[in-house]
Amino acid sequence: MLIKLITHRFMQWKWMVIIPVISAPFLAGVMLLFADPTYVSTCRLWVKERAEGSELLKVQRIGPQQNTYVEVQRDIVSSNPVLEDVVRVRNLTQPPPKQSIIANLTGWGRNSDSISEIDATDGLRDRVWVEVVNPEIIVVGCRMNTPELAQETLNELVSAYRRQYLNILNHEVNEYKDYLKQELDELLECVTKSEQELSEFEAENPQTATFPSSGAESLVQGAPEIGLAREVGDVSPVPMVLQEIARLELELSQAKIRFSPGSERIRQLTQQIQQNRTLLEQHEANLSASARMAVRNEAIKWRLQEARRQFTVINTEYHKILLTEGTKVKQTSSITMLNRPTFEPEQIAPRKKMTLMTSMVMGLFFGLALFYLRFILNHTYCQAEELAQDLDLPVFASLPADPPPAPGFLDRVCIKVFSLLKKMRPVARRNP
Repeated sequence: MLIKLITHRFMQWKWMVIIPVISAPFLAGVMLLFADPTYVSTCRLWVKERAEGSELLKVQRIGPQQNTYVEVQRDIVSSNPVLEDVVRVRNLTQPPPKQSIIANLTGWGRNSDSISEIDATDGLRDRVWVEVVNPEIIVVGCRMNTPELAQETLNELVSAYRRQYLNILNHEVNEYKDYLKQELDELLECVTKSEQELSEFEAENPQTATFPSSGAESLVQGAPEIGLAREVGDVSPVPMVLQEIARLELELSQAKIRFSPGSERIRQLTQQIQQNRTLLEQHEANLSASARMAVRNEAIKWRLQEARRQFTVINTEYHKILLTEGTKVKQTSSITMLNRPTFEPEQIAPRKKMTLMTSMVMGLFFGLALFYLRFILNHTYCQAEELAQDLDLPVFASLPADPPPAPGFLDRVCIKVFSLLKKMRPVARRNP
């Protein structure tokens, strides 16, 4: 009973199912005319991590994560500086020029103006992806509306990634190198000035006595300057004060590079230098003229010696920085392209056959859903069996309420098609 009723209703409302099945592929085909094609290009990169050639500025990793390095490389590829570099070099726009069928026929949307670099960067970020295969292999891909553009953009993306990675590696190295270069210049100027001052002082005072380099003990052991040693025996802190002043002056010159003039560190160093100079003046007040000259001579020598020592130390560190910079350049060369960006002439979207078949299936489901809703919401009686089942009374006869309607256009077309097919069917021959 139910199957007979559903069949009757289906034949009665058949166009409710047929029309969505026919119209859905038609609408999908119209949408395909305006849809932009999508082509993909991929490449594989080997991003092995090199060990640092120098202990200076060496990266210390914390934790057992083995994929830390490759995850950092993945984030660098999709970072703003890399994408902005690609947008600038390739002159990309957002939205990109259309490549749909309608655009190729009419030119609509082909001349796309760039809204802004930020929009173009965001649009490129949606078209680029990076996948981590293992701790040393990553796959980089790019989706564009032409295969040529996809391959060229991916090539530029890899180049920009290498440039940005080198900039990141050398950023800290360059800052430290500039700082050491400034200190070397300051120390070289201090050495030159101290040598000139010492030369002028010795030229003006050729007979100036000096303190022994070994300290107060050698002064008591009968050195040539024993007379001066006895005279300054009560002012033994003078050499130490002179060395402290020389050390603080060099430290102040270095601090002026790293700190602002009004910083607390500069103020402390200046105060310490002033206190030591006041202490030195108090001890020098009890010395004779020759002893004062000796103190001044030794102060110049100690300042020169300390400046030369610090220059040697910083110059050694500066050369280590240069070696580290070369190591960073070698580290970027460790990014190996295992396969060049591919050129795929087949578009990955939209898939025309799949789209049309899917739209037909969706139209069928939509038509069946409409038929089901109408079948559920319809409460009229069209057959005598329905009335007999609900009233539990027999039905002896039925009269149509209205005359049957005239066949519609689609009904007439179907009748003609079926009649033509019936005429074309061959007549079966009978055996005599």
